[in-house]
This record gives sequence, structure tokens and C-alpha cells, in this order.
Amino acid sequence: MHCSMIVLKLLSHRLDTKAELYLGKGQYGFRERGGTRDATAVRQVLYERNLEYNNKVFVCYVDYEKAFDWINWVKMVEIL
Repeated sequence: MHCSMIVLKLLSHRLDTKAELYLGKGQYGFRERGGTRDATAVRQVLYERNLEYNNKVFVCYVDYEKAFDWINWVKMVEIL
């Protein structure tokens, strides 16, 4: 293993442990524990349990990709 790979693994581990302190348990995606499959499973269980008690279930999906299409990336880079 190259030295750069070792350094990369160390940095990645440190960043992951710090990020876990700031991210809530409801934050899914791009994480080692808690991916989109977990979010889908949680949604399914909540849906089924609410149906048992004849409760209404509302789901809202937001397409963030479309929102990011409207960003002026040149201006954002200038600001950053």
C-alpha cells in the first residue's frame, strides 16, 4: 500500500468521525451506516404501521437536482 493511501484512509476516518457528531440520525445517504436503502425501509415500516390504524400518510419528494440547475456556478465560485 502506498503512503498516500495510508494518509488518505487516516484523513477519511477522521473526517467521518467528526461528521458523525454533526449529522442527525435521520440523515441518510453517502454514509457507511444509513444509506438510502435504510431510508426506504423506514418509510415502508411507517407506512404499514399507519395503515394498520387507518391513518393517512403523506409523502413529499423534492428533486434537488432541478434546484441545482438554476445555480450560477461562476458567481458561487467567486463568492467562495
